[in-house]
Amino acid sequence: MSIRPISPVSYTNGYNQVNFEGRKNRQNNENGNSFSNPVHHKLAVPLAATILAINSASVSAKPLDTVVFEEPNKIEMVDEVEQSSQKVFASKTFAPKYSAGLGHYTPQVKLINTKGGTGFDKIVYSMILNDRSNLDSELGEVIGINNSRLTIMGDDGSKGRTFSSKTLKLKKDFSDELAVSKEEIKYIEDAINSADNHGQAKMYNYNKGLRLTYRELQNVPNGDIMKDAQPMVSSFGQLCADGVLDGDKERYMLRIYSPDGAGETADDMTLQKDGYPELQVRGIYRDVVTINPKMANEKNFEYGKVMLVGKDKNGKRKTFFIQDDVLTSKIARFFDQNKVDILKEVVEKQERDTKYLVEDGMIMPIIE
Repeated sequence: MSIRPISPVSYTNGYNQVNFEGRKNRQNNENGNSFSNPVHHKLAVPLAATILAINSASVSAKPLDTVVFEEPNKIEMVDEVEQSSQKVFASKTFAPKYSAGLGHYTPQVKLINTKGGTGFDKIVYSMILNDRSNLDSELGEVIGINNSRLTIMGDDGSKGRTFSSKTLKLKKDFSDELAVSKEEIKYIEDAINSADNHGQAKMYNYNKGLRLTYRELQNVPNGDIMKDAQPMVSSFGQLCADGVLDGDKERYMLRIYSPDGAGETADDMTLQKDGYPELQVRGIYRDVVTINPKMANEKNFEYGKVMLVGKDKNGKRKTFFIQDDVLTSKIARFFDQNKVDILKEVVEKQERDTKYLVEDGMIMPIIE
């Protein structure tokens, strides 16, 4: 079998150098080679050597995009203004915005004292309509900020990507949650945490896990269900190559099998984590995620996952998922640089775009 050698590549940018293509492209290629990225070279090397070379290369997972706030907003003091029994303790006006329903408007947050004494006990979110009236329209009283911190969990119990989302929580008479800019959220968060806050507004903190499925993320992780899994078959064939792959945090054994032990006829791939059963690899995916799309608190990131198949503890067929960016990238690189056409038909390789809304520590897929 003529196996093409690993091309000299840098893994510094993680996925950016891995050739992911969807099922559609693969079906359009009659030879089934849409995933291959041949490197023209006369020297042939064994499959096991390519696995070793892939693992020894430096791969770093693409870091989760984080929001870096500038210097915290200081509470802007204003002259005390009589509003019946209410006094404006402080306020801040933010950059003008536009929406199809409201037109041009300017957001404003007011910290109001309704009980006398020092400080404030009420936070009001309002907008100034930028028309001839310049009407100051109060949207509602702020009762808090929903601070959701969500972590993707693999079926081996391991923790993957973590991301966060903050939304403004208003009284029910207007809206349960409102997506506003990070500057507005920061100002209100500083006010809530201020010693001058004598009201009921507070931070609602959620720290939850998410589970992986074939198409999307879902709430409530499975926990470590892979520990009790069983292989689907008693024999995978004859071993023709194997090697250790180091992932984000764990170490895995990758094995390639064929009916006759030859690399040219390789038709199965398995993965085994230390202390876990050997399971067949049936998919490698890169998911590109948009959280709260087209909203002020939109966030974007991507992650890699590997789909394995085996039997659950009751002997029924089941798919298991591992969220490991580095592992996914290395397996994808193996396919790109080796002529294993039969194996490419067995293991699905795709990139997907997924969108979600996050509210009250829960994730909701957007189906378009």
